[in-house]
This record gives sequence, C-alpha cells and structure tokens, in this order.
Amino acid sequence: MSGWNHLPKCPRGLQIKRWKRMCAHVRDLLELERAQADDPQSMRAARLRESIAADHEVAKWRQFPVAQQAVLDLVEGSRRYECWISENPGEVLECLHRAFRNRSSRLSRDDSEAWSRIMNGIILGHHRIQFAVGQGGFHVGGLTRLAASRTLFEEWAERKELARADFLYIYDCGSHPLKHVEAEISYFLRRSGSRQLDFLFLSHFDGDHISGIPALIGDGKLKVATVVIPYVDDLEKVVAFARAAARYEPVPEFFKNLVVDTVGTLKNLGADRILLMGSDDGPGPDAPLADPIGGGSEDLPWKLGPLGDEAVEVRSTGRDSFYVRNGVIDVQGSVEKDLQIAWRFLPYVQHADEDAKELFAEIAETLLGWDDGTFRQRIRDSEERQKLITEQAAVLGEAYRRAFGNKNATSLSLYSGPAEPSRVGATVICPGLSPQPQAKIGWLGTGDAPLRKAANVEAFESHYAELLDAVSTFMFPHHGSIHNSNYKRLIGDADIYFAAADPVRDDWEHPAPKLRKAVEDAGKSFHQVSSARSSRLEEAMILFCPPNELD
Repeated sequence: MSGWNHLPKCPRGLQIKRWKRMCAHVRDLLELERAQADDPQSMRAARLRESIAADHEVAKWRQFPVAQQAVLDLVEGSRRYECWISENPGEVLECLHRAFRNRSSRLSRDDSEAWSRIMNGIILGHHRIQFAVGQGGFHVGGLTRLAASRTLFEEWAERKELARADFLYIYDCGSHPLKHVEAEISYFLRRSGSRQLDFLFLSHFDGDHISGIPALIGDGKLKVATVVIPYVDDLEKVVAFARAAARYEPVPEFFKNLVVDTVGTLKNLGADRILLMGSDDGPGPDAPLADPIGGGSEDLPWKLGPLGDEAVEVRSTGRDSFYVRNGVIDVQGSVEKDLQIAWRFLPYVQHADEDAKELFAEIAETLLGWDDGTFRQRIRDSEERQKLITEQAAVLGEAYRRAFGNKNATSLSLYSGPAEPSRVGATVICPGLSPQPQAKIGWLGTGDAPLRKAANVEAFESHYAELLDAVSTFMFPHHGSIHNSNYKRLIGDADIYFAAADPVRDDWEHPAPKLRKAVEDAGKSFHQVSSARSSRLEEAMILFCPPNELD
C-alpha cells in the first residue's frame, strides 16, 4: 500500500478485509492533513476530503472501541507522520464522525435533525413487538411504506398499527403453558383481521416455540405466504418428538403431525411455500437444483440471494418446498427504478449434537428391541414414524433423557434489520435510544441456539460479522438459560438484551441472574418478557435512504 512500509497487524475483533480498507482510509486522512498543512485551500485537499466523506464503510468502524483503538494504533504506527500524529490523534475520529452524522446515523425522534434528514428520501417504517407469552416466543414485525410527508410520518409514529403493516412477519409462535400465546394471538388477530402473513420463521421443533401455530393460522384468516424452518433429517424429527414426550403429556396432535409430515402439515394449514434452511456444516437433501426464488407485493417485493461471494444453493424438495443453503432474504422498498432500501432477514442454523443423536438411536434400538443400526433406516418411512410416536412415546422419551440431557435441538437464529446499515439512516420512535453513527436498529433472535462454547460463539459471530454491529436488540437463547450463553462474553454490542421467560419451575433460572448482571455491568438494558402484558417489548423506527444517497 502506497505510503506505508508495511500493513499494520489486524487487531482482534476486526475482519482483515475491513482492516485493509481502514488502513487505506487512514492513509488518505493523513495525506489530507499534510496537504492542508501545505495549503488548506488546495484542490488536492478538497478532493481528498470529498473522497473520504464518500466512504460508507467508515461508519461501521467508529462505532466500537476496538475500531477506535485500531484507528489510533494505525495512525500512531505511521513513522512518516509521527510529528503531526502526536499533536492531533483525535482529529482522525472526529473527521469520521463529521462525515457521517447526517448520512447514516441513528437519531431519536426528538432530535432537531430527525425530520430534515428524512424529508427527501426513501422512507420505510418498522414496528416490532415481542409479545408477552412467558416461557415461549412470539415476535411480530412489520414494514410499512411511508410517503415523504411530515404529517404522515408523525401519524405513523403515533399509531404504528403493526397488524396493518404492508409487510408482516413472525418469528416463533408458542408458549408453555399454551394459554399465554393463545391470549396474545387472539389480541393480535382481532386487530389484523383477514390478511397475508408474508413470512413465518420457526426457530426449531419445540412446543414452547411452535405450539401456537394452529391458533395463529388454522382458521385461514391469516394466510401464510412462506414458512421458513431449519432443515432437519428424520432422526432429528423423532428426537424432537421424544423431547416433547419427555416433557409434556400428552403430546399435541399438531406436533405429532409435524414429525410425520412436516411440509404436508404446514401446507394443510394454508402455507403457500416452505423454505428448509440448511447450514454449511450439515448435509442437505438429495434433491434437484432450482432457481433462486422471490415473492411479495409490487411495493415491497423480496428476493432470495446469496450471502457473500458464494452462490445461494436452492433445491426443490417437493411442490413449493425448497431446501436453501447460504441464502439471505432481502425485502426491497423502492420509490423509483434503481433507488432502493432493503430490509434483510438473515437466518443461521446451528445443528444438534450428532453424537447425541446417534446415542439416542442406539438407546432407542435397545429399548425397542430393534436390530443394531436399523433405527435411521426404519424411521425414513412416514408410516413407521407414525406408528412409533403413537405407540412408543414413553420409550422415546426415556431414550431422549438418557441421550440428550440439557443439549438442544437444531435451531434457526434470525437477523432482522437494514441490509446496509452504514448506507441508510434511522430515526427511533421507541424506546429511547442514544445516537449512533450508523442505523443500529437490527434485531437478532436466537431460538434455542447453543451459544455457550467459544467455538459456537465464534461461528455465530462470523456468520453475522457484517451485521452484528447494527444489532440494537439481542435475544438470549433458550429463555436466558445459562446453559446456552456465556455471561463472560456477551455477543455483540446491543442496546437491549432480553429473554422471553416465565418458567413453570423455579430451578430453571430463566433468565439466569448471571446474564442479567453481565448486561447491567456492561451498561446495557436488560428486559424480561414474561406472561404479563406490561412486559411486552415494543420498538418502532423509521428507516430511510438519505437524499445524498439518491443523487
């Protein structure tokens, strides 16, 4: 790199690609200061400052202490400009802040600049509620196209009306006991009436995350366009039933039907399309390749695209049923051709422990008197699965207790937020959040993801590396269980960490006191969503593409 004797070592916590861009940017900043020292009015100085202000990546760097320190370390490591740096080290960061305050920062509604940044841009309202279902999950979010009218902006900010959003999605729908989610579903359906549910994301096959689905879509008033679930094999479906059999008596018919015929059961409830999300470390089905798919309305269409440079893998597993790997869903909110703002849904699937699954099969074979090594083959037949879960629920429950213990099933996490948070701006309606140099309004749900071991956390953070900085609200997995999170290592730098928890047993410690304390010690907000309606977590914000992005 011109002007540097060597590339300084990339600090821990930053990607090497981003670090190289930062190095180039700081080099330009130093060149600028040198040019201004020679002649502040020179054309060269003006061109350098214009180039610096146009670099959208910079907003991502300044937000976190590790990035700030990296800039200072980089600058201080340049022997060529040692004299200037020793006198002006803070000006580098100040330059970054000035360049991006009006372009992509997160401001509150009462900020004096909030409306002036929005009035000529593309505007998208986002409203989301974590409903109070206690020990379970029911997250509803919506996107609404808003006109560039201050009156309409203020009206939406006051009313929001999540159930009337132009684009509606839900992540998980269940609780234990069932009555809590049924009450919140009833509340929501009274306001939504008959309409389309664009996406229903289900984190995993567990009753307290899916038990409310029949009540949500069973009567057909809420018509589901697309259901997204993690891809699991037949063995894990039986494991999921066994877990339910070990915990609940009796196992609901809906759950049994999902185990026997997952896609068929969801189709019978009115789902038009099923997406089975795979992962890089898990095998997929032997099915023919298919073209990438999309859908949505003319105003808010969505498309399935690749994450990173690798192509998205789509395989047809049946009529309107697809296996997807390395896929990301972008909802496009456009005003006119080529001027777009995107809301992104990025899933991440972490699979169940394969050794525990194999142990389950071995124990089940012994208890059932089946020949060794035959369990996987026999349960591939749907009639065999039906017979097994109907007649041998107690045996399967015992096999689960012996094989799994506290281990969790395959779980799908979900990022919901701006696709390019450094290129858009945000105005927060509620709750009150401090200003940030990028559109930090993303939400990250984790189902029952295993995020305690360092290797799992690193894989999770790597998958969400480009978006983790933009997460303002983070859900602790498994209702805040200490078995699924490491209180010594909070993920991300969210403003709000929450747990959906109201355990029926005191010894569960959901949420774990150590997690709550870790959040509070970090100066962040901790929120517990219980079964009390007053505990709902409601958030609303305006996302916009600044006018200078449209030029």
